[in-house]
Amino acid sequence: TIALGGDAIITRRLSPYKEPQFLDMIELVRSADAAFVNLEMLLHDYEPFPAASSGGTYMRGEPSLAGELAWAGFDLVSMANNHTGDYGADGHRITRRYAEAAGLVSAGTGENLAEAREARFLETQDGRVALISVASSFTDHSVAGPAKGAVRGRPGLNPLRINSWRTMEPDKLERLRAMMEEVGLNTGREGEPGLTIFGNRILPGEETGRDSEPDPNDVE
Repeated sequence: TIALGGDAIITRRLSPYKEPQFLDMIELVRSADAAFVNLEMLLHDYEPFPAASSGGTYMRGEPSLAGELAWAGFDLVSMANNHTGDYGADGHRITRRYAEAAGLVSAGTGENLAEAREARFLETQDGRVALISVASSFTDHSVAGPAKGAVRGRPGLNPLRINSWRTMEPDKLERLRAMMEEVGLNTGREGEPGLTIFGNRILPGEETGRDSEPDPNDVE
């Protein structure tokens, strides 16, 4: 059995609490062959500097909280999320070190893109569990980069970027293009299908709507 949790955003210890309902939940996690949670924060003692931008706010907790997650029965943690880069590369490096010292298997970050994409494994008596972690919401500086020749890779997370666009019936699209050009707004590169308005790509389609697909570079 596998227990799946959501986002772990904890700022204080879990182990002191003895409420029966809480302990029932802990036992449910512990009874699973493997238990997963998304580590939606960084664990450090403010050694790293905060980055210029965060994933909404700067998420950080005491390093000892990694042990609290292990106490609760969790085995696997995802480290790729919108807060991975809150404290730069050192922030997720230190967090990974504390997580692994507590016995947690972590995935989704690394010293380069190949390492961030790697599966990490948990051994159980009933078999091996693999964890691959990706994030589709993140700050730009959080993304890991590939190594090439003498150029080192960039530390960061394993990204899954999403390309999205809108669709519109061809006749409506041409009317919209004419209106935008009439007021002097640029509608995209000449010869390209569709048009671009305020950063939104609109392509001809059978009906008005939205569509998206993963970036091919992130699923190769």
